[in-house]
Amino acid sequence: MLRVRTTTGTIVIKDVHPSITFSDLKKIIEQKTNIITARQKIKMGFPPKLIEDQESITVGDLKINSGETLIVEESEELLLTNNGTIQQLTPKYYSNIPPQPSSATSNITQDAGDMLRRVIPSDNSCLFNAVSYSLEGPNYKTLPRAKSLRQVIADVVKNDPITFDEATLGQNPKEYCNWIKKTDSWGGAIELMILSKFYNIEICAHDIQTCRVDRYGQDLTDCNIKIYLLYDGIHYDSMALNPIKDGPEDIDITLFNKEDTVSDDKAAQYVKAAHQRHEFTNVSEFDLRCLVCQKGLRGETEAREHAKSTGHVNFGEYKK
Repeated sequence: MLRVRTTTGTIVIKDVHPSITFSDLKKIIEQKTNIITARQKIKMGFPPKLIEDQESITVGDLKINSGETLIVEESEELLLTNNGTIQQLTPKYYSNIPPQPSSATSNITQDAGDMLRRVIPSDNSCLFNAVSYSLEGPNYKTLPRAKSLRQVIADVVKNDPITFDEATLGQNPKEYCNWIKKTDSWGGAIELMILSKFYNIEICAHDIQTCRVDRYGQDLTDCNIKIYLLYDGIHYDSMALNPIKDGPEDIDITLFNKEDTVSDDKAAQYVKAAHQRHEFTNVSEFDLRCLVCQKGLRGETEAREHAKSTGHVNFGEYKK
């Protein structure tokens, strides 16, 4: 049993075996504190001394015994590489997010099945959950992935102030980081760009209204995996290839080889059919009302500006 003290209080971690690595202990601490492993500064003893980060060394080797109290601080410094450049955050620093995909289904044939829409709940986190579904299938439903992916976005922005300045974000970076971590904040292009680089994948976001596909991560040189999302104007869903019409989720194919063109064609065919069925919302053509302060708004642009200036993010269609 270990006690872990942070600025927000003390928690207890039970059954820590001396044989686990210090790296694994940091992942457990992340799960309990939401302080990612890359930003943890762990101290022990009296006076408290910093424990040097050695991934392969065990808890027993470090003399971290049962009953010990660890002081965990979150570093606010930029994470830098040995040559002084900004360090790229990757999934290995996080424990409660979809894992880094290692391979994709290749050689998709025309008779392999059809693309279908996997509907994601409308809970203000559809973008994050759609990405999660594409990365790990229906398993994401049992784990609170959206909150952790929001934290990923905030960490990446905080760690790269040159790329993510106020002009890019549309608001002060610190305010943006606080905003994106709120459960009712919607994600969009910036978040997809960050997640594509974070996971080293191409994210193909298909817009049903325009039949346009926006490709995030297309320029990543060592990327060989892509996923497909569907956007209807206000909501994101995941797209999957299933060999059976209306087949079960557990046989979905959601990870595709980046060079595969058959899956591109099948995705485009689905989007075209969805467009013809008018399965989209043209937010520029209807009036909105803020459900918090009741202010009338016109279209998505005004709604986004209102959200940035007030923090209000609950909108409804206003019928005159």
